[in-house]
Amino acid sequence: MNQQKHLLLAITGSSPAVVTETLYGINKRGDAWPDEIKIITTAYGEQKAWEGLHQAGHLQALCEMLDKPLIPFTRDDILVVPDANGQPVEDARSEEDHEALANFIMAKVRDFTVDDYTSIHASIAGGRKTMTFYLGYAMSLFGRHHDCLSHVLVTEGYESSDFYYPTRDDQWFVGFKGQKLNAKEARVTLTDIPFIRQRSLVPELLKEVQSHLNFRTLVDLVNLGEQPARLVLHLHLKEQRLDVMIKPGKSLLTSIHIANPLHWALYVLIAEDSMKDKGQRGNYPAPKNGKGNEDQLLATELLIKLNEIMDLKLNAKDGKEMLDKLLDDNRLWSEHASLYRGIQAFRNNNDGMSANNFSSYLTYLQNGMKSKLPKNLANCILPKPLFNDDESSPKVQGAGYGINLPDPKSQILIIR
Repeated sequence: MNQQKHLLLAITGSSPAVVTETLYGINKRGDAWPDEIKIITTAYGEQKAWEGLHQAGHLQALCEMLDKPLIPFTRDDILVVPDANGQPVEDARSEEDHEALANFIMAKVRDFTVDDYTSIHASIAGGRKTMTFYLGYAMSLFGRHHDCLSHVLVTEGYESSDFYYPTRDDQWFVGFKGQKLNAKEARVTLTDIPFIRQRSLVPELLKEVQSHLNFRTLVDLVNLGEQPARLVLHLHLKEQRLDVMIKPGKSLLTSIHIANPLHWALYVLIAEDSMKDKGQRGNYPAPKNGKGNEDQLLATELLIKLNEIMDLKLNAKDGKEMLDKLLDDNRLWSEHASLYRGIQAFRNNNDGMSANNFSSYLTYLQNGMKSKLPKNLANCILPKPLFNDDESSPKVQGAGYGINLPDPKSQILIIR
């Protein structure tokens, strides 16, 4: 069986003492002793951390004093943030450097939280303010219920490069102001920092270790989900691509490809319907359950839209004839075999779309968009049953589906 492991993740700068101070506080409070340590720092901070914790032996000495297992620690456990060119950063000076720094910290926290059997104690007690902010924000985006965030406080005057933790015996050193101080008399207080866990908002694909993570784009996407009036959708019909853009300027944030042409056709039909005047919307309700309730008109409209998307050039007088031609087109199925089951399902359902078909299409669209977009943003652009004018009232019985943007006519563009 897998056993829970505990990781101390810390930001450090010129003083790596925040690591030993945090460990001292963890022990004092009776929290789980870490099995490993990871430090995020600059190139300068890396050297200071290695000298202080390893070469000077402060980490080992603390473990021995507290009678705790020695935590394995190598130079590989010190993670140096890169600059915009991927080189170890001494000091982030440009906007590009800060963005690279943010992406690095976000990706590391994301990667460490993939393992459900590893809990993270993240410390923001040291290092540069921007780095600690990014670590705290990364924990908010990716942290789980068993992860925590902390800050450590020491007695005033003890913030010295010579102080690492309160000792049991007298150990005198000179503070920053030249005063003589005794490490034995220091007080260390570990303080929890509450944070809102927003992991459920993060797209599933961005939780995977190998996926590229851009901090600014992720934040923009999450924020856009709370500001739907700033959202613009461009539907590239034949490319089966949905561009998610933001006002002003209509900057492109991300694109989503809907692989199945029938699923895409349903989304386009609902998007086109949503762009109509308010009283004319809602023409695509879910078919009722049960044999004989299949929606032949919806199936026909889907096939007409499929014909346009794939440029099939089918000529037929009705939906039944179109189905016949599609099912008899061996060339089409050899090139687009995945479509066959969807087309055949219409034929099996009295040449119409059943309630189960409709539900499965919506589920596919939902899963695809929520894997690539924050949950709150995906909910803004997914088809949903339309409400009465008073959105607090129950849904209209048999209501059609729509994309409930503040002004769909101006926020949705179909590019043919």
